[in-house]
Amino acid sequence: MERKEFEYSLIKPMEYWKRKSREDIESLLGAETAAMAGFDQRNPHHCYDLFEHSLRTVENLSPDSPVSLRAAAFFHDVGKPTAAREKEGRLVFYGHAGTSARMAWRILERLGYFCEERQEICFYIAHHDDFISYAMPEEGSGREKPHLRLVNQENIAAYLAKFENEIAEWTVSPAGEIWENLFQLCCADISAQAEIVYKNGRVVNSRRKKLEKITRIRELARKYDSPPGARDEAEKSPGKKEKRKSYLAYGSNLNIAQMRERCPGAEIMGTAVLKDYRLLARRGPSGAYLSIEEEEGAAVPAAVWSVGPEDEKALDEYEGFPKLYYKKELSVPIRERESGMVRECRVFMYIMYREYPYGIPADAYVEDCLQGYRDFGLDEAVLLEALAFCRAADGNYGKDRR
Repeated sequence: MERKEFEYSLIKPMEYWKRKSREDIESLLGAETAAMAGFDQRNPHHCYDLFEHSLRTVENLSPDSPVSLRAAAFFHDVGKPTAAREKEGRLVFYGHAGTSARMAWRILERLGYFCEERQEICFYIAHHDDFISYAMPEEGSGREKPHLRLVNQENIAAYLAKFENEIAEWTVSPAGEIWENLFQLCCADISAQAEIVYKNGRVVNSRRKKLEKITRIRELARKYDSPPGARDEAEKSPGKKEKRKSYLAYGSNLNIAQMRERCPGAEIMGTAVLKDYRLLARRGPSGAYLSIEEEEGAAVPAAVWSVGPEDEKALDEYEGFPKLYYKKELSVPIRERESGMVRECRVFMYIMYREYPYGIPADAYVEDCLQGYRDFGLDEAVLLEALAFCRAADGNYGKDRR
């Protein structure tokens, strides 16, 4: 399975995956994921089989949640079949969060996720179950429950501080944003569990109580302004070096004036030729825009920009990621603008999903793209040929073209 198809499946996971057999799932994502299908959790906290629970967890996330969080929700319990142990006539899953994170790392690597993306996703997976060991003040802790910590400002601050350096190693996003995502995953996970938890015929917990606990922990985390707050300020300081990526543009983001306005922190690196790809246009809900698709022997001229995290967020919004376009990463030779030297560079780019038919872009959009070609001295004939092809193929999907 390709990454773009996997991310597409996370938009409406129940609709996409519930119709798949275990064999289908294995062929797409491997035996580790297929093991979740039909797996009876046999635990009073759960009312769905493992795979349905995971799909419902994804569905419970907010519609605008990042794709990293949706991927984490999908794989957050993938290690349960491996970690499962019998205890008093039921299954327990001690350590399953860590097991799930390790297994998900390998699956995500096969799907083509960058290392930093895998680190973020697997952080959410590894820690989605951490707050089971916390109790609300009215529930008590201490000698009668020595394994539990009270939900209070001191304990939550200590918990957040413990992971601050780890988070700083793989993201420049504010720490508060990472924690908000984790709390959202916790709530989505709980919302896909049993409404009432019974043990030996008596009620011992409920979905409502679990959600109230996470809500309280989230409130305390928002008040925490030591290491996370200090780090957020450090990110803004002049001496802080931000993590940047190389972005390959082949359409309207070639237009230097528009790119400067859209992504003020972007810097021109140079030009490139994307081999074995063809330039074309596909028609989405709001109009037709340039995209590319693989075709042996074809080539697409492009520019490469260095972008920071805020620039990438602006690009995501402009490109309609992840619903209209998905991201792909590969290595290409780039010719540096200043030195003229050619070197290999790892870049990311946006590609429109193949479910959208070929279409004809608006004249104003085409002119923006042509100006970009002129800005970088690229061969305009490639763009004109792509437009001619799309006029002839308007309305066709081209899913079988190679």
